[in-house]
Amino acid sequence: MGVDTAQGRFGLEFSAVVSRGKAFLGHRTTSTVLENGPYVWKDLSTGANPGFPRNACGVSLNILEVTAQVKVLTTDGNVFENSCTYVATGVLTCPSGWTPLIRP
Repeated sequence: MGVDTAQGRFGLEFSAVVSRGKAFLGHRTTSTVLENGPYVWKDLSTGANPGFPRNACGVSLNILEVTAQVKVLTTDGNVFENSCTYVATGVLTCPSGWTPLIRP
């Protein structure tokens, strides 16, 4: 289980979460002074994101312009990555699925 958060452009905040064997990527607005907007979550563990490892236990997040790069660590030490793009309509698109990276 884990969570990582990064500030994006245009008053957006992104968070990646691994919980109960699933990975999620969320975003919300942080442009107001007194109150943040609600998170909108996307499940990255579904068949729409092929290759998700079943034994993910840790997560990290990196924001590059409008792209969120999510990495998960598995219980056996493997690392997988998925990239999602934030579209102006508020939708996250993740067309590539999960890619295994070179094991540390």
